[in-house]
Amino acid sequence: VSLRVIQNNIEGFLLTPSGIKYETLKPEDIVFLALKEKYDNLKMFNSSLNPSSEWRFHQDIYIEKPKAKAIVHAHSLHATAVSAFGKAIPAFHYMVALAGGDDIKCSEYATFGTTDLSKNIINALDKRKACLMSNHGQVAFGVNLKQAFELVEEVENICQQYIIALKLGEPKILSFAEMQKILVPVFFGFPNEANHLPLFLKIVGTTAIVSTLLIIVGQPYNPIKAGNGGFNLGWPFLPSKLS
Repeated sequence: VSLRVIQNNIEGFLLTPSGIKYETLKPEDIVFLALKEKYDNLKMFNSSLNPSSEWRFHQDIYIEKPKAKAIVHAHSLHATAVSAFGKAIPAFHYMVALAGGDDIKCSEYATFGTTDLSKNIINALDKRKACLMSNHGQVAFGVNLKQAFELVEEVENICQQYIIALKLGEPKILSFAEMQKILVPVFFGFPNEANHLPLFLKIVGTTAIVSTLLIIVGQPYNPIKAGNGGFNLGWPFLPSKLS
């Protein structure tokens, strides 16, 4: 787990340490690493720093994803099981869109803690805010720790559902056009790319955008009163409270 911070006027991130159980963590165990400083494992070993062995991809995600404010990495049961196949999770359910696209990508395998692993993760996070890590687990980022942690939970739920679906046969995959109705990146503050907006405008129209903005500011919206242009997805991904 890590959090982007500025400490002593230095941009960096706070990271959980290696080899210490969460229930025994103390504030002084948390490690600060600078974003622009080049580290290596030997330098870590010869210093008093004891960051997570996965410090490298945390640093690289913060560098490559300016909107990432927090990162959670986990070896959750079902995500790890699905990652062993080294394949992306297709759009068998619309909630796949929570990761930022019409699938959840899986990075290629590389040894933990290596530069290769970090590069593979960055590739898998292209236009995404979560991905599986082949034969390893998953990683997600958000605008705060709560959002990053909740996304990790959602990816785990999706992986469990995918495993169950595969037991019944080949699940129906939602079309690209259908998934575009769910992917509304600009209006919900993340993902960090907005290249789906033109298609979104064509699909749902101006009325849907106005209704979404009304929902965000707490105003009621009635699709029937809105006329034929009314549109309602149910907005399952809208936060209950925006801050």
